[in-house]
Amino acid sequence: MAALKLVAVLIGIFTREKDGPKVRDYLWNCLTDGMASTLFCDPHILAAFYAAGNTIYDALALAVTNYETNDSSGNHRIMKAKMALAIIWLRSYAAQVQVIANDPAHCTTRQDAADNISTSFLTPQKLVSTSKGVPATPVITAKFAGEGVIEVTITNGPTFKPSSINVVVAGVPVVTDPLAPLPVIALADGQITVTSKVSVPVTTKSVSGKGRSAKMTSMNKCTSYLVAVYAQNGNKLISLLSNVVLVTIVIPVTV
Repeated sequence: MAALKLVAVLIGIFTREKDGPKVRDYLWNCLTDGMASTLFCDPHILAAFYAAGNTIYDALALAVTNYETNDSSGNHRIMKAKMALAIIWLRSYAAQVQVIANDPAHCTTRQDAADNISTSFLTPQKLVSTSKGVPATPVITAKFAGEGVIEVTITNGPTFKPSSINVVVAGVPVVTDPLAPLPVIALADGQITVTSKVSVPVTTKSVSGKGRSAKMTSMNKCTSYLVAVYAQNGNKLISLLSNVVLVTIVIPVTV
């Protein structure tokens, strides 16, 4: 079986910290969680190492208290010096935790390794989420809801959960002589094109894939519109174009 890619500990969380009490508390949490963890207690991480950490904690805690009591420049320098010792200890702790957490004897997946790191109070790197793949082709209905609003509804089942849904609306030309054909909405290589013999308005809108509907407003410039939808997972995983629905805004009056 191929070796798993290493899950790193995010050391910037404590190395960039400038607040003495926060470093003190972070050190204390690492000491208590590490010593209490089956993976990181002695002999995996030696008791002597934790004892050194406790000594550093006591010194930093005293320095913080003294500075909070008297915020003199001298007390501030002492606190900063004790913070630096705490950071050195935390760096060493993180290095040991990272090795132990990623040991194949302690994990079978990268998520296992991340969970191991979390038990030490340290923070694992964020794991890359599994791609959802190319979303299914949307199936839609659309209707005129009045006051220039077209309501678009996705009718796919509950498993249809793309990251985003994109709605494309193209106006239908007014009656001409000779009669102009309907616009053509096409999707190729992730790019929408609307082809029409005459100029028509085109409107697009992107909504969260968690939703099942979208409202297109200001749809009152034409007597009817063509509506289509496509779905996306990320930037590159794009569905095929949905069915195209013709929505009539103004119903001609017959005499």
